[in-house]
Amino acid sequence: MSDERLRVKLVAHGYEEEVVYSWEREELLARYATVMIEGTKPKAGPVAVDPEMEKARLALERERFESEKAEREKDRLERDIELLSILDTAK
Repeated sequence: MSDERLRVKLVAHGYEEEVVYSWEREELLARYATVMIEGTKPKAGPVAVDPEMEKARLALERERFESEKAEREKDRLERDIELLSILDTAK
């Protein structure tokens, strides 16, 4: 395995990138051997985002926002009507 590949694997297992890149091959091999012996799993890295799925998610979020906005407006209008009704009966 190349030194670069060892570095990538060690960083994926949680080692600091700056530290890993300062190590020579012997240190890289020793640390990677430790990782293999411990049987640890790599840390989760950035997840690729599907642009179409992101568009669909944002559209759904926008619909939800607009629906909630309309509901708030409806509630406000109903309160206004109720207040006007109370004021009319108080005359």
